[in-house]
Amino acid sequence: MTDNEILTAINDLKIQVSTYRAEVTAQNTVTNAKLISIDEKLCKQNGRVGKLEERMTPLENHVANTEKLPDKIRQLEDEALSNRSVKKFMLLMFTSGVALGGLIVAVIKLAIG
Repeated sequence: MTDNEILTAINDLKIQVSTYRAEVTAQNTVTNAKLISIDEKLCKQNGRVGKLEERMTPLENHVANTEKLPDKIRQLEDEALSNRSVKKFMLLMFTSGVALGGLIVAVIKLAIG
């Protein structure tokens, strides 16, 4: 190989390397643009997910609170039933006392009579 052929081969290699570098730079630019677009879409989706999570938290708390409702309802029913029973018993005892008092008064009036 002569010096001119070597210089020509070196210049051709320089041109090929420059072309390859330009192609890689262009590919990197396109890839970066796509990645930025994907990142923006992900940020938007994450915002939507955050909003949905904010709406889900009260619903989860509501579900947890309603799981205890049957026990609370039963407890309130039991209390109401026992309160009613006590009131009925007290009313029965009062009327029995009044009736017994009236009977005693009537017996004394008959005995004194």
